[in-house]
Amino acid sequence: MIGRIGIALLPALVATSALASDLKLRYGFDFGGEMVARVDYLGGGSDLIRAGDGEYAEIGYQFQTPLLGNSNFTTELAFGYKYDFIYASNFEADFDRWTATLTQYYNKTNPRVGIGITRHFGNTYQHSGRGISDWQSDINIAHGLVLALEYEFRSSWNIGGRLTQLTYTDLDVDLDANSAGLFVGYTF
Repeated sequence: MIGRIGIALLPALVATSALASDLKLRYGFDFGGEMVARVDYLGGGSDLIRAGDGEYAEIGYQFQTPLLGNSNFTTELAFGYKYDFIYASNFEADFDRWTATLTQYYNKTNPRVGIGITRHFGNTYQHSGRGISDWQSDINIAHGLVLALEYEFRSSWNIGGRLTQLTYTDLDVDLDANSAGLFVGYTF
């Protein structure tokens, strides 16, 4: 879990150290959506992968909104990787996707608020295990809305939350991927 995200963050850290300010790194967790997979353990208990669940890492760039000409508004373009998984001794399931999000923030206050659009692509669910056939499903590209709230608590450090409204389509079945999440971020 942390391994894949850590590997994804390494190039971002190198890139941000070489570029100018207003770059952002964000790491968080989202929760919600309809069930994609369920594993029932032999000893009792179960785990779920939901369409909106997952940990994610994003790198983004924020800039003054050129059309508004007002220092209270900034636009942020962020790209990320979102991942959720279940591992058992004889079964594993993964759901991963790439994200692109464009958010318009109002900066006059701390916390700042934003609304935007998101696109999830490269959406892949796969599972494998002993006694079952390996299976992979490439879920259609999805578009949705994002509402974000971000609070700067130390110089360049921030925490926040976001709500995402999104629906995936797989084999002509719609999956509600609406989610709520928390994140921590750093601005360079």
